[in-house]
Amino acid sequence: MVTVQKLRIRDCDDNNQLLEMNLYVNVLSNNYPDFVTEPETTWTMAVGDIVSYKLPQVVDPEGNDEPEVYVSIMEAQEDKYPPFLMF
Repeated sequence: MVTVQKLRIRDCDDNNQLLEMNLYVNVLSNNYPDFVTEPETTWTMAVGDIVSYKLPQVVDPEGNDEPEVYVSIMEAQEDKYPPFLMF
């Protein structure tokens, strides 16, 4: 359905005259913004190591959205994050 769609609305007025209105709706493709490469999700760390990780770039294939990334703990998953993890 990604194209210009024509919508025709017809009705009659009080004098039984046919009224017609044509609407043209431009339907654009809209995929969600996504990372250019898959983010790394696992590390092997030694005690005392500090790891800083920069997320890969996020892009919108169609260029019609401004992507934003929010990083947070998932609800009901708090016990799976160690207390020393900061983000």
